[in-house]
Amino acid sequence: MLKIFFAGGDGFAVPILEKLMAAPDIKIELVITRPAKPAGRGLKPEPNPVLAIARRLHLPVIMVDKKADWSKVNKEIKNLKPDYCVVAALGRIIPATTLELLPHKFINIHPSLLPKYRGPSPIESSLLDGLKATGVSFMILSAEMDAGPILRQYQLGIKHGTDALELSEELSELAASHMVEVLEDYPRVTPVPQKDAQATYTRIITKSDGKIDLEKDTAADTNRKVKAYRPWPGVNIEFGDTTLKLIKTHVDGTKLVIDAIQPAGKRVLDAREFANGYRKLLTKFPPWVTINPLRMKSAKDLLPKDKRK
Repeated sequence: MLKIFFAGGDGFAVPILEKLMAAPDIKIELVITRPAKPAGRGLKPEPNPVLAIARRLHLPVIMVDKKADWSKVNKEIKNLKPDYCVVAALGRIIPATTLELLPHKFINIHPSLLPKYRGPSPIESSLLDGLKATGVSFMILSAEMDAGPILRQYQLGIKHGTDALELSEELSELAASHMVEVLEDYPRVTPVPQKDAQATYTRIITKSDGKIDLEKDTAADTNRKVKAYRPWPGVNIEFGDTTLKLIKTHVDGTKLVIDAIQPAGKRVLDAREFANGYRKLLTKFPPWVTINPLRMKSAKDLLPKDKRK
């Protein structure tokens, strides 16, 4: 029976945690995650997806937000002596003093084919760059971000029209499908050092990245941004006091074709619904932006899975 610590926070980590929990020869001894954060109008603390699962299943949890919080984790490593700590989308840097307590056994899952796209936004960056394929890397965590030796890598083709939300789900499922296999094979695998000279780096995405310049941006550039920045920060078109979020688009020649759009404070509309309800705004679009006259999908289908109610 393998004793596992699991460190994660965002939705990307959920299928991986679920796969580990379902494995008969694996036991989750501890979940390490971020604290709940105030959200919504009432600013009620809302747990991240991993914390929500851990609480629902009554798994032991340590929440880390500051460097001092890792002293609790260090104590549990010494007491429970886990075989591995699996890390996926934790959103926190694990101190070197913690890594040293479980040498070479912190296994991180990164959604790119390292050493390409190290850093915080590999999924968004792969879509911005128009890649045809990406993948997941299982690596041994090191003090330097995403620079540790590789255990296994698995490639995934990026389907036409796939956005960051969909690609994250696909990569998460890909990682989950191989997670147990990677742990079981670990004693027989020789980690391969990364070629640092080939490394590329991503940056933190900010809200301002979602703004487009109607005078300078092209249809292709904007379409890549729409895919890369869904669900956050999203790509907005602003006309005076009116803000429209582009939800789904495609390119036809030199034109950006809008398939789904969301007026500020309103629900997501498919192209036909928007054209019928906001005819006056159609005249404000630049010449390179147009509306798809055909209903491609229902607006409901364009929402994240947990919002489709």
